[in-house]
Amino acid sequence: MTEDDQYGFLTQYYSELCVQCNLGGTTIGKDAEGWLDFVADNDRIISVMEKYAKLMENGNSKLGASNEGGADTFVRGHSLFCFLEGRVLSTKVRSSDITYGVLPFPKYDENQQDYSGAGYDLYWGIPLTSKNADITGTLVSAMSCYNYNTVVPLVWEVVLGSKLSDAPDDADMFRIIRDVQYVDIGYACSCSMSTFTDFIFLLNKTQPGEVISFMEKRLKPLRKSIDRMNKTFEELGG
Repeated sequence: MTEDDQYGFLTQYYSELCVQCNLGGTTIGKDAEGWLDFVADNDRIISVMEKYAKLMENGNSKLGASNEGGADTFVRGHSLFCFLEGRVLSTKVRSSDITYGVLPFPKYDENQQDYSGAGYDLYWGIPLTSKNADITGTLVSAMSCYNYNTVVPLVWEVVLGSKLSDAPDDADMFRIIRDVQYVDIGYACSCSMSTFTDFIFLLNKTQPGEVISFMEKRLKPLRKSIDRMNKTFEELGG
């Protein structure tokens, strides 16, 4: 790859997690009772892997040393689509001279009813060593509530819907993305269980023809990790 190459689609490591989830390649979810479980649909995952491999058949997603490498290429006019972290709109794209538009991630096929807007975030909590856990918990809950009801809507409407939109249609696209956003629970728990990583980053870890054997080799330790995580949740819930 050189700086003069043209690309149809650019992304990066963490966005590949979102590609996998948005196309229905979720591997870790919840059972009927709400506990973590291995929920992979093998046929769907193979199809997702094949679609992604086809998309990347003339190149790959490894462009530049950072997660913003793709954005640098995009603002130079060398890429048609760029699927990266939203923050690069502010750090790279909006301040450039390029004319751009915003789109939700494409649907898997015509039978998919709604768009999907996977993101990534992690759980966090209050250390057991806290001397005032009840007060700290109350304050954190109040701040989270205020953030969810006050700050987050302003980010979508003012920052994304106005400041970072290049045209009125972009604001409408951001609203579609806002209404379908979610965090993959496998990723949210992966900070505590590293065995989750291979399954939530399949696009980065293996190939379509090898994905089933790849998962089978790692399924036993994954199930043990899921059991440990569920036990931890049960203990926290009393």
